[in-house]
Amino acid sequence: MGRDFDQFQAMDTYSTWEKEFNHSSHYQVNQQLAHDNGLLREQLLSINEYTQKGQQKSLHFTQTALQEIADTCIEFNHIVITNQVIYVKDISKLASSPFNSLIFYLNQEPLKSKETTTEIMNRYFEANLVPYHYVKLIGRSIGIQKCCPYVYNTIAYVPEKGPTNAPVSWYALHHVVHAIKNSQSNLTFLHFRNQHEFSFDLGKKGYENQLVRVINLYSLQQLFKQRIMADFNLVELPSVEKELNVIQKRLQTATSIHLEPHSLQQFLNYLVYFKVQELLTKVLGEENPFIEEIMSTFKKPPFRFRFHK
Repeated sequence: MGRDFDQFQAMDTYSTWEKEFNHSSHYQVNQQLAHDNGLLREQLLSINEYTQKGQQKSLHFTQTALQEIADTCIEFNHIVITNQVIYVKDISKLASSPFNSLIFYLNQEPLKSKETTTEIMNRYFEANLVPYHYVKLIGRSIGIQKCCPYVYNTIAYVPEKGPTNAPVSWYALHHVVHAIKNSQSNLTFLHFRNQHEFSFDLGKKGYENQLVRVINLYSLQQLFKQRIMADFNLVELPSVEKELNVIQKRLQTATSIHLEPHSLQQFLNYLVYFKVQELLTKVLGEENPFIEEIMSTFKKPPFRFRFHK
């Protein structure tokens, strides 16, 4: 009986200590940490689940699908995207949602924002220190008159339509590893890295035309980059991506681009010449006979670029 009494006393004392500990600040902090770890684990699980869903079927952006994604993803008011974004989707015309953009990443769940895709992409272009209108100028100088992609080094973001004053959607061609055109549905299925697959309505030759535009801009930039790096004895670090994207795959099989040995200054002079001609055409009209007379006073730089067809 004495032993039972001692055991009862010990249990009663332990219960009292346990209650006091549960109300202590140390316990509250540990509980909060456990709760935070649980949230982090749930977030990681949801990311894995999203990736697995991408492996099962292609995501087609119907009105219903867009609404479901907008209802479930996290909202951000000021989004600064990185090169890991695979798709910036314009949903400004989705009447049932107050949001304007959906942002899809390689390794996390999508985000939503009330910012337009134009605001988000312009912020990204400015962060790269290469504004979009610079890329468009280079594009126009080699014959790209519409739907100019944003190509900067190995990065290539492609507009689904020609960017005007209205927001448009952009997809990351540098993360596309495979593309399939369905002749029956007229949809183009783009397979991104990490098993993401989206379907797009890009028209009959929309994807192919954009791939050619990207390759022309990319090849031109790479040729001049290599020349500058050689002049300054610079070495480029190898890419961390092991799987080739569609740009790299096409370049492996395409006819090599020929660029005659002109300096970077000559190419910049060519851009200035082209810009002057473009401005004169815009001011005076395309058929104005004085344009040729005015441009004859400028010495056209000896720059020729052979395009992919």
